[in-house]
Amino acid sequence: MENIKKYPNLKGAIFLVLYYEFIALVPSLIFELIRQIFRIPKNNQIISMLTVISTFMLTLLWLKRKNRLNISKDMFLLKKFSVSRFIIIAITTVGMLLCIVRINEIVLNIFPVPKFIEELFSSQLLGGTSETLIFVRIVIVAPIIEEVIFRGIILRGFLSNYSERKAIFLSALIFAIIHFNIWQFPSAFCVGTFAGWIFSRTRSISTCILIHSLYNGSSLLISFVGDNSLVLDNIRGTSYPELIGLVMLVLGILWLKRSYKNSQIKDVEASI
Repeated sequence: MENIKKYPNLKGAIFLVLYYEFIALVPSLIFELIRQIFRIPKNNQIISMLTVISTFMLTLLWLKRKNRLNISKDMFLLKKFSVSRFIIIAITTVGMLLCIVRINEIVLNIFPVPKFIEELFSSQLLGGTSETLIFVRIVIVAPIIEEVIFRGIILRGFLSNYSERKAIFLSALIFAIIHFNIWQFPSAFCVGTFAGWIFSRTRSISTCILIHSLYNGSSLLISFVGDNSLVLDNIRGTSYPELIGLVMLVLGILWLKRSYKNSQIKDVEASI
């Protein structure tokens, strides 16, 4: 039996994400039946959250049953946390978002989103129920689940099997591919790379969750106010956002590299 500490390698990670997508069919079918019985509108956010959470729990139970996972408080609690460091992480995350907005515009110009896909994204992500539930699903539920799987399980295993750079790159690449569309690939890859780098330095899942939540929350805020904001429309026509974002990103990473350089990070590999 493979050591839990070294799970997963690349093959195991690919199987894990394929299993996650496959097992999602079970709660999807169950909640779709419930939706039809009670005549709940399509794209209901509560149904969507219950489906995702159920899939996540089924995946954790499968991993535990296969002796691949030790659920521990180390998966969620902050380690070596400092307010000043997290402020810099937050500034760096916002800077990354500002840069990615321009990258996404370039991707959209090269690969325009077909109207039916745009309507599908809009209905699935922002349709259905209240803005509060949309916020909970995108800013709280999704970051927790995705960070536990991709950083807490997959990247943790990769760091035991590969070099740090290769581990971060592979986990971010899988994270980007699993979004299943080219328009989210750049943002998912960048978030996965940054969160992966932070995790390799801290072994803190909750810090990665906060990064992911901040990024999703900022993106959601832009999507909510962007279409009705003349200020944002005027800003989009300039290069100021990405230049400011690039400065924030570079200075933030340089500060964090220096901050982590002499840090002594405890080995918590046994937590998963």
